[in-house]
Amino acid sequence: MIFLSERLFFVKCICIGSGVGDTQYIGGYNRSSFVDAMEMSGVEGKYANKVIDKMVTYKEKWYDIIGKSFLSEKLKEAYFLLLENRINRLKI
Repeated sequence: MIFLSERLFFVKCICIGSGVGDTQYIGGYNRSSFVDAMEMSGVEGKYANKVIDKMVTYKEKWYDIIGKSFLSEKLKEAYFLLLENRINRLKI
């Protein structure tokens, strides 16, 4: 169940915002804002950081899924850029 929750949280992280460089959405979220949100939800900061670290490791899986999709090359590239942007925010 935790694994599923982590995946869903990661999907939300990737899908939030309207595009690459969209730092104004939800006040410009980053790793610390996600940790704060998770702590307010009752998750310890130490565990929240572990969850985020694990989500960042899913990057290659997401690239593989996007690469094998039926999306146009233009949309694939847009998703790759969006994914990279979101992961970089979580690494901070």
